[in-house]
Amino acid sequence: MATKITKNSFQGGMDKDTDPRQLPANKYTDAYMASISVDGKLGQLTEFNGTTVLQSLILSLAPDHTKIKVMGMYEAKVGLAEVASPTVFVETLMAIIFTYDITSNSYKIFACETDGTTYDMYSKTPSATEIADLASDGRYFVDCKFYKEGGVNYAYFTDGVLSPKKLPLKILKGGLGDGDDAGSGSRYTEEEIELIRTGFRGNISAVAVAAGGDLLCGTYQFALRLINDDQNKYTKWSLLTQPAFIGIDSTASTKSYGGVGFVSANKITLTLSTVVDYTSLYTHYQLAVVENINGGEDSNLTVKVLQPVTLVNMVGGVSAEYTSNKPAKELVSIDEVTVDDA
Repeated sequence: MATKITKNSFQGGMDKDTDPRQLPANKYTDAYMASISVDGKLGQLTEFNGTTVLQSLILSLAPDHTKIKVMGMYEAKVGLAEVASPTVFVETLMAIIFTYDITSNSYKIFACETDGTTYDMYSKTPSATEIADLASDGRYFVDCKFYKEGGVNYAYFTDGVLSPKKLPLKILKGGLGDGDDAGSGSRYTEEEIELIRTGFRGNISAVAVAAGGDLLCGTYQFALRLINDDQNKYTKWSLLTQPAFIGIDSTASTKSYGGVGFVSANKITLTLSTVVDYTSLYTHYQLAVVENINGGEDSNLTVKVLQPVTLVNMVGGVSAEYTSNKPAKELVSIDEVTVDDA
C-alpha cells in the first residue's frame, strides 16, 4: 500500500508588482516594522525594535484603541540631547510612529525608545477636506524615507493627502526645544517641517533711486524670499516690484538720459518688511533682481539671485541697497520668480 505524502509549502511573500485584487492569500504587498522570512515551507514573522511599546502608546492616546489608526511605524536613528548639553546630540535607535485619532481628528508623530520612553514630535488637525480624503477609502498609510543631511537624519513623509513634510529627527530631552517631549510642550510646527515652498507675509514695501552707486542704466525689479540655510528650505518669492529707472541725472544743460552700457552714479534703496517676525523659522533673506539693461523689447531679462543675508526681525521694515551690478549667486528664469506652481 502506497504511503500518503503530504507536502506543506509556503511559496508566498512580499509582492509589490501584482494588482492587490489578484494577490493569493500567501502574499502581501507591504509591511510596517515587520518582515516575513520564507524558507519554502514556513513563514516567520519578525518585528522590528520598538513595536513592544506600541500598545501602551495607543492606550495612552485614547481609551478606545479602535479609534487610533497607526499610519506607519519605522525604525530610525534620532539625535537625542540633554537640556544641560543642548548641542551634543547622541544618535539613539527609536521607532518613529505616525498615528491618526479618528475621534479628535488629530494627526500625531511620536518617537519611542525601546524602553517605552515616548517623545511627542508633531501634531496637526487636518482641514475638513483633508479629513474626508483620509477617510474616503478607510486606508491610513504613510510613506516615509530617511536621509542624512549635514549630520542630521530627516524623515521625508507623505500620506497622499497632506502635503509632503521633512521632519528633523532631533530631540531636546527634558527642556524646551524642537521635537521636545510632550511634558515640556514643544513640538515641531507645520511651518518648520513643510517641504513644499510656502508664501510668507512680507514684501518689498518701498523702492527709491538715490545717488551713491554705479548701476548700469536701465530698469530694475526686485523680489524677496526667506530661506533656512540649515535645512535647505525656501519660501516662495514675493511679488516683483514696479520697475525702478536708472539713468544719467539731468544737469542745467541736459535732460536725464541713459543707454545700453552707460554707467550712472545712482543706487536703489529698498525697504523690506514682514507682518510677523520669521527669525525663528528662517535664517536668511535673499533678493532676486530682474535687470533690463540690454535694451530692446526682445532682449533676454537677466534674473539674478543674490547672496543670502542674515535675517533680522523685519516687522516695521529694514533697509537694503543695490549699489552696483553684482554677480549672481545663481541665475534663474523669470518663471521661477513669477509663476506659483503650488
